[in-house]
Amino acid sequence: MDHSFTFSKVFIENLPHYKAYRKYVQELVSRGLTTGNNQSESYLKYTMLNIQRMERLDKTIRLTDDIQSALLLLSVPSYWIVISEAWCGDCAQIIPVMYKIAEGSGGKIDLRIAGRDDNPELMSAFLTQGARAIPKLICIDADTLQARYSWGPRPLTAIKIHEQFRQSIGAITKEQFDINLHKWYAQDKSIAIQQELADLIRSK
Repeated sequence: MDHSFTFSKVFIENLPHYKAYRKYVQELVSRGLTTGNNQSESYLKYTMLNIQRMERLDKTIRLTDDIQSALLLLSVPSYWIVISEAWCGDCAQIIPVMYKIAEGSGGKIDLRIAGRDDNPELMSAFLTQGARAIPKLICIDADTLQARYSWGPRPLTAIKIHEQFRQSIGAITKEQFDINLHKWYAQDKSIAIQQELADLIRSK
């Protein structure tokens, strides 16, 4: 983890909470826009689909006993900063889960959303194998403002699905990969994400 990025209360607290972020994305879409630098028609289409995904997940996600027991171990308040863009399908599948976890923390976790393209220095400090992969979760100690751990951009099984796609380009289309990936998310019901985050909380 690159610790070159200096966090401040002003920076963190200027980042939107989940519901404010959702409202902001909705307002952008109503004007034919999305977040980030790429304002193509396809990215707008992805964003509109992701709004539907997030609305569905907001209604259906249930916290597991595992993550709830891990949250009981929290003694120090923290910020969870998630680097995201509205057009990203993985962000749409994962950030609602993080929001539910933050809600279940009894105020110990303050979730904020940071745009990848709007915060290039932050993104550069938390690359994944040199890539600007999102979503990227960064846990910041609320007292010291130091990064405690990071997670992302996908659960391990989803990473394997992506690696299989990269190794089989030509044999499978990007569209089929997206179908396979989101089918897995639907079948998993956020269990893998919650388990990995519970393990992180316990280990830190």
